[in-house]
Amino acid sequence: MQWVPSEAIDLAASITRYERWGVDLANVVADGTFYRVDSEGHAYAATQHPDGSIEVKTAAVGDEGNALDDLKWRLAESLDRAPLLELGKSDPVVAQLIDRYPGLRPPLQADPFQSLITSITAQQVNLTWATTTRSRLIEAYGTPHTLFGTVVWQFPAPDRLARVDPSSLRSLQFTTRKSEYIVGVAQAAADGALADLDQLGNEEVIRNLVRLRGIGRWSAEWLLARCLARPDVIAAGDLGVRKAVSYHYRGADELLSEEVVRDLAIPWGSATNLVTHLLLETLNE
Repeated sequence: MQWVPSEAIDLAASITRYERWGVDLANVVADGTFYRVDSEGHAYAATQHPDGSIEVKTAAVGDEGNALDDLKWRLAESLDRAPLLELGKSDPVVAQLIDRYPGLRPPLQADPFQSLITSITAQQVNLTWATTTRSRLIEAYGTPHTLFGTVVWQFPAPDRLARVDPSSLRSLQFTTRKSEYIVGVAQAAADGALADLDQLGNEEVIRNLVRLRGIGRWSAEWLLARCLARPDVIAAGDLGVRKAVSYHYRGADELLSEEVVRDLAIPWGSATNLVTHLLLETLNE
C-alpha cells in the first residue's frame, strides 16, 4: 500500500530515535525500513521512496489498512502543523527549528499501557539503559513476528504482565520498585483503568494516572503528548526538555525551572507538543 503524506515527512529522521539508544525490539529499523506490529497483531514494514511516498507492506493481503493507520499515528499525522507554522512567523527560535527539521515527526504511541511502561523503564536512568531493559522485557513476555526476514516483537499484553511475580523482573535488571510498578500498571490496565483516557481533559487524565503507583506528572504528561497526541502539552519537568528550552531561550549557562519552562511555553498554544519535540531533537546533534 502506497501512502502520500499531506505534508512532506522524512521517515528516516523520524524513526532514528528507535536506534539512537540501542535496539528497540518493538520498533525495529533495518536498512532504512521501519518494522512494527499493529494493534491487530500484524507485523508491517514501512519504506520511503525517493518521491516522498511511503510504502507499507504486510505478510498477508488485507492487513495493510490497520498497518497504515498505526504508522500514521506514529508519525503524528494527528497533530496539526498549522499552529506550528503560524508560531514560526513570530518566534525566531521556532522558525529556525522548522527550517532545520522540515520533515521530522515526533514519535507517538497509540497504546496507553505501552506508553506508561516505556516511561517507567526510563525513570532515573539514561535512555540507553532504559532501551536495554525494555527490550529484555519485550523479549521475555512479548511475541516475536518475522516479516521479510526481520524479527520484530509485539509488546507484552497487560494481562500477561499482570500475572507476573514482580521478583521475576529483577532478573531483567529492573529495580525492585520498577518491577512492582510495571506489574501494578499492567494489573490496572487489565482491569480497564486506562480505557477511554482520550475522552478526558488533560488535567483529568493526569489526576487519574498519578493514582497509579510509580506514575507521576512526568509520565502522565508524556502520555498526553506521545500517546493521546494532545497539541498543547509539555512535559516541563523533563530534564531534557528543560535543557533544550533553556539553551534556545535563555542561553547555555542557565537551567530553567519547571515553572519557568511552563510559562515560556504558554504562547506556543496548540504548537506546544511539536515545538517540544523539535527542541529535544537539537540535544541529539
